[in-house]
Amino acid sequence: MQIILSWDELEEKSLFTQATRPAFLENDGSLPETLDKVRLPENFESLNPAEQQKAKALHQAQTLYNLYLAWSRQVNPLVFEAIQSQKTLRHQVSVIPGLTIMDYEPCLNNLLRDIQKEWPSIVGSELDGASSIPCPLQFSADEVQDEERDEELWAQGVRLMEEFTSDTVCFKHWDGRVNEQDYELLRKQLDDGVERFLQREASSEEERREWLEAIQFVD
Repeated sequence: MQIILSWDELEEKSLFTQATRPAFLENDGSLPETLDKVRLPENFESLNPAEQQKAKALHQAQTLYNLYLAWSRQVNPLVFEAIQSQKTLRHQVSVIPGLTIMDYEPCLNNLLRDIQKEWPSIVGSELDGASSIPCPLQFSADEVQDEERDEELWAQGVRLMEEFTSDTVCFKHWDGRVNEQDYELLRKQLDDGVERFLQREASSEEERREWLEAIQFVD
């Protein structure tokens, strides 16, 4: 038997940035915060049949999620710890610089300020409470104010992008290629979505023209 391995898609990076949970474990509800037994909501009996069915489905999904993590901790503790570390500040700071498509710099700056605040707990502290290693990150009051404003504007931009892609179903066919038989339908969805977006965001004809200039793929 011969096996061919393709290494083209592999990346050399830390385990905690590569270890992931299987996609089938994801659900539309919240993930359990601990590995304790998952219980149905206390008001389960008072819910209507549709709500009870939804609660049962979430209960099953969360139980399966915890069972997978418990099994991982038993058979592969290294990967389990890597997955758990994804909730930490260190993981977020390591991953966000690679998310260039979303222009995450304002969000990264916020995390760096959090590192400055938590520095003693990261590197350890002396008896007097001071950090054992001086923090290399320093921010002036003016810098913090400017970065917080940038973060607000970034969040507004992300919200606008999410609303636009929701209106136009852009991510469904992000590369612009669709089946010939679906073209007219999807083109109409795009046109209708752009119009909904403009009606909501443009308060004048001038703003409407500016938005249309920014949306370059609209004829």
